[in-house]
Amino acid sequence: MNTMTEPEIAGAPKTPGVESGPRPRSALGRTRVLHAFMLVGILIALEALVFRPYFDGESIPPWDFLGSYNTDAYSWWTQGSFFSPPEWISSVWGGYPAALVLQNSGWYLPVGMVSFFVPFSLHASAALSALHVAFGFLGAYALARGLKLRFLPATLVAVAWFFAVGYYSNAEHVDIVRGYSWIPWVLLVLSPKWPWRRWWSIPIAVLVLWQAITGTYPGMVIAMAYVGIVCVVAWQLSSRVHWREYLLPLAVSIASAALLCAPRLLPYLSFPADAASGLAESSVFSPDLIGTLLFGYGAPSLPNDISMRSFFVPAAALALAFFARWRDPATKLAAAIGVPALVLGMPFFPWATLAQSLPGLGLSRFGMSDFKPFLILSVVLLAASGLSMLTSRTRDRFWSARILWPLAAALVFLILMVLIARSGPYVRADYVPQLIMLTVGLGLVSVLLVVPRVKLVAAAIAVGLIALTAVSGVAWANDNSATWRAPRLPTEQATYGSTVHALIDSRVVQKEHVQRPARMPLRQGFTVDDLFTVSWNRVYYTGELAIGGYINLKGSRTQHLLTDALLDKSTGTDFASFLTMPGTILTVPRTEDPTAEDLHACVSGETCGAGNIHPISYQSGELVYRVETAVDVRAEFNEAFFTGWQASVCLEDGSCRSIETRSSNTGLVEADLPSGSYTVKLAYHSPQGTTAWGAFWLGCALCVGGMTWVLFRRKPEMGKVSKE
Repeated sequence: MNTMTEPEIAGAPKTPGVESGPRPRSALGRTRVLHAFMLVGILIALEALVFRPYFDGESIPPWDFLGSYNTDAYSWWTQGSFFSPPEWISSVWGGYPAALVLQNSGWYLPVGMVSFFVPFSLHASAALSALHVAFGFLGAYALARGLKLRFLPATLVAVAWFFAVGYYSNAEHVDIVRGYSWIPWVLLVLSPKWPWRRWWSIPIAVLVLWQAITGTYPGMVIAMAYVGIVCVVAWQLSSRVHWREYLLPLAVSIASAALLCAPRLLPYLSFPADAASGLAESSVFSPDLIGTLLFGYGAPSLPNDISMRSFFVPAAALALAFFARWRDPATKLAAAIGVPALVLGMPFFPWATLAQSLPGLGLSRFGMSDFKPFLILSVVLLAASGLSMLTSRTRDRFWSARILWPLAAALVFLILMVLIARSGPYVRADYVPQLIMLTVGLGLVSVLLVVPRVKLVAAAIAVGLIALTAVSGVAWANDNSATWRAPRLPTEQATYGSTVHALIDSRVVQKEHVQRPARMPLRQGFTVDDLFTVSWNRVYYTGELAIGGYINLKGSRTQHLLTDALLDKSTGTDFASFLTMPGTILTVPRTEDPTAEDLHACVSGETCGAGNIHPISYQSGELVYRVETAVDVRAEFNEAFFTGWQASVCLEDGSCRSIETRSSNTGLVEADLPSGSYTVKLAYHSPQGTTAWGAFWLGCALCVGGMTWVLFRRKPEMGKVSKE
C-alpha cells in the first residue's frame, strides 16, 4: 500500500468512503455552504433540463396518468380534507368507498398542499412528480453523507438516482414515482446514522415513514418492509449500537407511523370481499432485459409492460460499480438492500412462487418491479464506493489483484453489452451513444488508476465521471420519452374531450339535491372496453356521474357483479338504464328477487314496484326517500353496494330503527322495507372509522412521548458535560 504523505485528494478520505478527522469549525462551515450551493445548482440545472415541460404545462406523463391516480385525487381533496375526508366517491361505477382505493393520494400531504393553493390538475400533478424527483435527489445525497461518503461520491449517488428508472418508465404511475423518491429517506431514518439523539429525530422519522407508506404503491411498501428488516438487522449487528440509542427510538417511530396510517388502512382492511389480495405474479425476466441496464426498453419483443422493463443505470455508475470496496459502509448497505431484493423480487429463482406466498407479497402482481429500486440503488451505492476508492490516497496500485480483477470484469461487461446490443432488440441510435459513454467511463477510471495521485487531477476526473453520469441519464431519458412525456393539451383533449382546466371551470358545485342526478348513459351496443375507458374519468372534474370509468378496484366483488350484470345479453341494457336513472328504488314482494320484467317496467317508465316512493334529499353518500307502502317489500337502490352502507327507517313520530343492507346479485344495495309511511335514509360510513381515528391520535401521542423522552434523556447528559 502507498504511504504517501501528500494532502488528501478531493472527494476521498483516508479510509475510502469514510470521513477523515475534524477540521476547524469555520472552514467546515464554509465548505458546507459551498457544497450546498453546488448541490442545489446541479439539482436546478437537472430539473430545468429534464422536467421544464412538466413545470410549464407543455407535457405530462401518458396513459394511466390520466386515470384514477389523478382524477380520484382531485375528487378526494375537493370533496373533503385531511380531518374531514370524503367517505363515498359517487363519480363512477355507481359509487365506491374512498377508503377502498389505496392509490387515490388521499391522506398524502404533498397532494393536499398543492390542492390547497391550486386545483389538482394534470399539470399540477406532473409538476409535483418533478419535485418528487428533486426530493429523491436530496434524499440520495443525504443517505450517502450519512454513510460518511465525501461530497463528490455523494453527489454521484444523487445524480445517478435522479435518473432512477421509475421516475421515467413508470411516470404514469404516480405512486411508484413517489416510492422511488422516498426510498433513500426511508433507508436513512431506518439506520443508526439517523441523529436519534436529537429532539426532532423521532417526529421527522415518523413523518417520513408515514408519508412514504401513504404515498407509495402498496407493493413497493411491502418490498420496503422486507428490505428494511434486513437492513435494520444488518446495521444492528455491524454497529453494535445500544438498543436504547437506536432500536428503541426506531421502534417508537415505526409504531407511531403505523398508527398514523390507521384512518387509511383500517377501513380498507374491512373490505374482505373487495380488497385486492392473492394476485398472481405477472413479471417475466428474459436475458434481453440485461440490455436495459444501459439501453432503451421500447422494443415490443421485450417481456412485461413497457413501464416494468427497464433496469437502467447511468453508464459511468455502471463502470464505477466494479471497483467498490467490500468493507465500505456504502457497499455493506448495497448488499443489505440488494440481496433481499434479488432473492424476493426476481422471478427466475426456483423459489419465486414460494416467495410470492409470503405475507403481503400477494398484494402486487409486479414483484420484480416492486423490488427493482433497491437493486438499482445498490448498484449506485457500489459506484459511489468505487469512486471513493479510486480517488483515495490509499488506493491499491494498478497492478494489484484488487484493481486488475475489477478492471477485467468491467471490460468483460463492456464486451457483453456490445454483444447484447448487436443481437438484442435495440436501436442503434440508442445503444451506440451509451456504449461510447460506458467506454469513456472506463477510460476515465483507467486514467485515475495510472496518473499520479494529485488532488486536482483526481477531483477533475471525479467531476468528469459525475458529468458523464448526467449526460448518460439525460440521453437515455430523451431517447425513451414515450413513457414519461406526452403533449398535455392534445392528450387531455383526446382523452376527455376537453382540457382539464376547462372541465374544472365548468364544474357546478351543489352540495345537496332532492334526488341523486342521473348518470351519463352508455352508448348503444356497449362492450366491456366501453365500461373501463378512461374518458369517463372526466366526470371527476366536472362533478357529473357516470356508469363506467377507469378506476383500480381489482379484486372487488361488487365491480365483478356490476360488470357481469351490465354485459348480460338479455338484461344488460335495462340494467344499464337502471343505473343511469336518477336515484331510484325498485321494489318487489319481500320474498322475491327482481325479475327482468320488473327491471324493464321500471326503466321504461311504467312502474318501479309497489308503493309510492319519492326522493327527499341527496348528497354524495347519503340518500333520503319518502316511502308509502301497504306491504313489506324488498328494495333495490340503484347504488353500488359496499360494506359501510347503513339504512334507517324513521316514522312520523321521530322514532327510527336501523335495517340491514346487503348486496343484490347484481352488486347493488338491497334492503327489506316494512309496510307503512316513513322516511328511509341510506348513508355510507367507512367501517372502523372511529377506531381508526383513535389509533391516529394514539400515534400522535406516542410520537410526542418519544420526542419528550429524547429531550429529558439529553438533559442529564448535557449537565454532565458542562460540569466536566
